[in-house]
Amino acid sequence: MALTDAVEAAAVNKPLGEATLISMAELASHSVDASQIEKLNRYSAESLHELADMKATLIDNLQYSESGLALLLLIFDCERSGGVLSNVGCNIAGLLAHLQPQNENAVLFVTRHLSEKEENDTTCWYLLTSCFAKSSHEGVRSKTISALHDLSTKLKTPSAQARCSHLLAILTQSGASASRGSHEYVKAVFDDLAPVFESRLIDTLGYRVPWILHERVEEHFRSNDSHLVTEYVNKSLSIIDLGCGTGLVGKCFSNLVRDKCSERLILSADHSETATQISRLQSSIIEMNTLDPSHQDSDFNDARRENLTVIEKCQSYLNVIEGKLKDLDARGIEGLYGPIKGKMIGCDVSPNMCKEADKTGAYSEKVCGEDCDLFLQKQDESSFHIVVSADTYIYLGDLRVNFEAAYRALVVGGLLAFSVELIGDEEEEKGFRLLDSGRYGQSSKYIKELASSVGFDIAKEEDIVVRKEQASDIHGAVFILVKSEQK
Repeated sequence: MALTDAVEAAAVNKPLGEATLISMAELASHSVDASQIEKLNRYSAESLHELADMKATLIDNLQYSESGLALLLLIFDCERSGGVLSNVGCNIAGLLAHLQPQNENAVLFVTRHLSEKEENDTTCWYLLTSCFAKSSHEGVRSKTISALHDLSTKLKTPSAQARCSHLLAILTQSGASASRGSHEYVKAVFDDLAPVFESRLIDTLGYRVPWILHERVEEHFRSNDSHLVTEYVNKSLSIIDLGCGTGLVGKCFSNLVRDKCSERLILSADHSETATQISRLQSSIIEMNTLDPSHQDSDFNDARRENLTVIEKCQSYLNVIEGKLKDLDARGIEGLYGPIKGKMIGCDVSPNMCKEADKTGAYSEKVCGEDCDLFLQKQDESSFHIVVSADTYIYLGDLRVNFEAAYRALVVGGLLAFSVELIGDEEEEKGFRLLDSGRYGQSSKYIKELASSVGFDIAKEEDIVVRKEQASDIHGAVFILVKSEQK
């Protein structure tokens, strides 16, 4: 990307990705002519004395580079506009972090914007987490800690206060957030991410955890030693999706539950697939009919008759599905199949995520805005067959309370199926740690010892790649725990 394109993107308030920032950094050695220096001096004479240190640092370190001067002009434009174009400032600070990792002034630029302009600016918080909190330069890290401590005294909203506390915990490994992600922090992060979360997770980061967990649960039920074979066969399982997000687990596990929501989801999927097959075959016949009559031999006629026969069968099946959908609306699930006990309940702290999960039609019930531990503790004893937690524990940290609540809510033989990001067994004495990413990692040893102490048997442990992050694999594991007959 040309420097002019990158500057233009910043100027229209468009956040720049890491690749663009690096490309701009590579241009930092370009020289500039006298007219650009004159333009810089004209801008700098228009006040903004508080940016003098940053300007001086840029000039000294970048040696009047083209990108450095362009960035200074953008800084002044942004400040003169009253900070409305927040992404401009953040792009500048992000580029500074790449150009000069030891540049401590960029941290102050971002934290000042949060305290004086918009404390819930998600771009600023992202920059603080992705650039400055991960900096290997001790000066930047110490400056970030100092700036965050100062910022914490000025923030007014619970979401901004929670973000600030979480960042300080990343940098200092102290405070409540070092052991446990706060309800308000997780809510703030995922309310912001909800509209793009699923597409980014699957298409960009290669996320497959819900599908892997579903496959391992199915394998467990197909084995001879499962206590819940009857419920599995009858689709009368009761499932909790803990941290349901946009509903990926609900869609994956819908074939294990027969309630009105899941039945409609399955029937609708069958209807769509069958209609697509009919359309494909009809297109094939239309194409066949355009062939020269001289090529329409007996084999051709046989193939066309076979397609017509398949279309007729598909249309009959389509009619059956449509009839079941009408009966489902008129008579309910029990009117179709008799007494049914299965259900799928989703729980998430983020109301915006719950809105996305609503669109799947996979849930009998959703509980929005409630802490996962509290939700589990409210359930009747031995009332569920499966608790699924796909990438939820990476935002919790210490899992003891959660494991104990899940054990109580599950029937004997019930499953706790979940994923974690792994840290080494000797990496952290307490068995879990808040990572630079802002997520928590747990060790295999910690999971096994905690599971045993609560009363779970380990049916499955499998190392997986949880997702990609900046083109690197994030390693983790899936576990299938079984509630023992005796604790």
